[in-house]
Parts: sequence; structure tokens; C-alpha cells
Amino acid sequence: MSVTLSVAAHPSHVSWCRSAAAAVLDAWGVETHAKEAAALALSELVSNAVQYGSAPITVTLTLDRWEGTLVGDVEDAGPGWPTPRDAGRLGELAEGGRGLLLVGLLCTRWGVTRCASGPGKTTWFCLSVPHLGLEVW
Repeated sequence: MSVTLSVAAHPSHVSWCRSAAAAVLDAWGVETHAKEAAALALSELVSNAVQYGSAPITVTLTLDRWEGTLVGDVEDAGPGWPTPRDAGRLGELAEGGRGLLLVGLLCTRWGVTRCASGPGKTTWFCLSVPHLGLEVW
């Protein structure tokens, strides 16, 4: 199963995207812990795309029930390359800079790939999801 969302490159749309993703994951029957982790990881990646990337921003969620994985892709047209900051160098009161570190803690894996169709990149995460009621024969 897959769903694609177009997100405006404006900070107010990050929370909309997070809510929309949570609604989709609810409809797919993803359990609460995995749904919340995915929504948080997705909002971090969308925040980065809004702040550092360029429009258009496209979000795709793909659930593979047989493999038990959820993949979130955030594509933007910006040339920048997201890299995690060294947490030890951030001050206690720093308001940002921990997003990719958080994604790395929440998800099974994450990464960045260049877009084959032109400038830009896709930042993605993969998250294990528990059994979703599939019957094995």
C-alpha cells in the first residue's frame, strides 16, 4: 500500500503532514507506537525539506505488510544534503539540530538519495511495524 502527499514549502504544513500521515497509518491498522514513531520521523524530514530544501515537496508512505516495514520518503528539489549534527556540539538550549539524530533513533534505518529526474534528493526512513493481522496459511 502506498500514499503520496504534496506538501507546501511552508512551516505550517509540517503539522498538517504529520496529522495526515497519522490518519493514513490509522486507516492501515499500524499500531500506536509505530504510527507515532513514523509520524515524528516524517515531520522531522518534512521540516528539513521546508527549512533547507526547495519546493516541490512530495511525501510518500509505503507499507509492506508481508515484510513488516513502513518506508517514508520526503523528496524536495533543493541541492543541499542533510547530515546529522554532532549532538555533543549542540548546546543544551539549542532549539534545532537534532532531527536526523532522532530519526536515526526511531527508525530501523534512514538515508538520502539523489533524484534521478533532476536536482534534489529524497530523504527516507524505514521502520519495522508489528504483525498487521495477516494470516499465514
